[in-house]
Amino acid sequence: ITEGIVTRIANAVVLFDPEGVGKRLVAEASRYVQSEATLREISRIALGFVNDALGSCDAADYFTAINMARAGASVAVDCFLLDSGERNLKAKWHLRRLAKAGKAEILNQYLQVLGLDTASANEANRVIRQTERLICAVLQIPSLDRYNDSPLFHRQKDGS
Repeated sequence: ITEGIVTRIANAVVLFDPEGVGKRLVAEASRYVQSEATLREISRIALGFVNDALGSCDAADYFTAINMARAGASVAVDCFLLDSGERNLKAKWHLRRLAKAGKAEILNQYLQVLGLDTASANEANRVIRQTERLICAVLQIPSLDRYNDSPLFHRQKDGS
């Protein structure tokens, strides 16, 4: 959470700051460096996911085991990126940030864990279409252009 807040402040554009408070806050946020305790805690969380994955595997719940292992990998990448000076830790940008930083070894391992090491344009388009269908099913709408018509957004306050 701290890194997310620090990143937003460090990247802020202060439009009006007659007393210089915003400028000082942006400068302070730009100097932020994570602590050893932060890295240790993130690593502990990654290991927790691996332990959960092992427990799920023992229970023959392989879907959950794979999901937990991938979540652990994502947290481990958070730790790696944070230690590399990256503060914006949104998982959706992990692959791009690793590639941009030239971290090929970690990127390749992460792609393998995610099952993306053989990704292609056809596969990407197939997954996007499946995701759109899933979103429509969740929102109970026939197509994404009917997004605002979802019954989820039109419930009465009494819960109906």
